[in-house]
Amino acid sequence: MSTLSVNTFITDTLSAVDQTIEGFVHNVYQQFLQQYGYALTLLCTVYILVLGYRFTLHTLSADFNTLNRHILVLLMVYGLIINWSLYQLFIYNIFTNEPNHIAQIIVNASNHQFTTDKTIAEALNQVYGIGMSAAGKLLSSFTIQKFLCAILVIIFTFLCSLTALALLIYAKLAMAIGLALGPLFLPFMLWESTRGWFVSWLQKLFNFSLIPIITASILSLMLSLINLVLPDLNQQALQGAPDFFTVGLFGGLSLVTAFLLKQSLSIASSLSGGLTLSALGQIGSMVKSALNTTGVNSAARLTGKGLKSAGSAMVKKAQGQKQSAIHSAVEQGKNN
Repeated sequence: MSTLSVNTFITDTLSAVDQTIEGFVHNVYQQFLQQYGYALTLLCTVYILVLGYRFTLHTLSADFNTLNRHILVLLMVYGLIINWSLYQLFIYNIFTNEPNHIAQIIVNASNHQFTTDKTIAEALNQVYGIGMSAAGKLLSSFTIQKFLCAILVIIFTFLCSLTALALLIYAKLAMAIGLALGPLFLPFMLWESTRGWFVSWLQKLFNFSLIPIITASILSLMLSLINLVLPDLNQQALQGAPDFFTVGLFGGLSLVTAFLLKQSLSIASSLSGGLTLSALGQIGSMVKSALNTTGVNSAARLTGKGLKSAGSAMVKKAQGQKQSAIHSAVEQGKNN
């Protein structure tokens, strides 16, 4: 890891966290696969046997939609738990990279100097760098007024920047733990009695992925306001004539930002709470309706009826041949 500097402190920290969690998730995934790969394969095999047993007992409908749904779910789960490339593409990237892309879109939409063509980390870096630079200029020549203003600027800069940084790091670390446990929770999707655990795990992933997006939204709004104060603060520090009103205004905006950022966790939790087991069940209903609309289900029923008719014809033909053979044998016996 490179030496941290004031101008790149936040981006360097988040980059180091990203590298650490990617290696952590990959290593834990490989360990799960080595230790429990055979058990997971056996579990999928048992799932197929139980499914066939239920079809035999007619406790589960063996129509085209049901068969297709179970086969797709089984293939999806098995592929994700034994192939890191698939897991990285469909799980890891979606829950780690996509929230960052959405956050960057939100930040760039505010269209001010802190966020234009920047990530949220780079925007925070600029605020942090300007604040610390202003404090350093005030401390370059000692007076009581300059010293107090410099201390307040440092406190408010840390309060605004590091609160957001702490939230982003928390979301990334929590997401890493959730993703690392993916091979353990994915098989729970196969069984109705354990599907609630899978939904809870997925709900947590959505929760952690929403935190950077909500944090970026709050910072995008608040940095637009801070942008009205921070240049004046920096100019006053350069001239060596700090104004307590400007420092107080900067402090008030920093406190409001920190308070709003504190609400990010509860907002993300409320939004992700909408993901329930019944909501996932609606997806199956939508797929079934789509199949009915496109005629796939009707084609499957006609194919099934055709196969059944062909089978019945073959059975009748075999029975007729059998009766004919028996009749011929009886007639031959009478003639003898």
